[in-house]
Amino acid sequence: MTSGYLSSHDLGKAEVECGEDTIEVVFLTESVFQGRIYVVGHSNDGRCVSRDTGRRTTSITVRKDQCGVAITRSVSLFHHC
Repeated sequence: MTSGYLSSHDLGKAEVECGEDTIEVVFLTESVFQGRIYVVGHSNDGRCVSRDTGRRTTSITVRKDQCGVAITRSVSLFHHC
């Protein structure tokens, strides 16, 4: 992958961890990742970009008060039959 874009075929799963001041998203890809991950609209701000090459796990961590992050709260209810 030289373009740095993930196709739906390569995307494994994403895990989100919300800390007190930060949000971290870890991507587990099906194949080796080469490229960068960034917050849309903030690709030129080094605080909002993560670069990685040659691994199947990559992540980005941003502060909640940077990169245009907006915090919303929601409740999801699941019923098991």
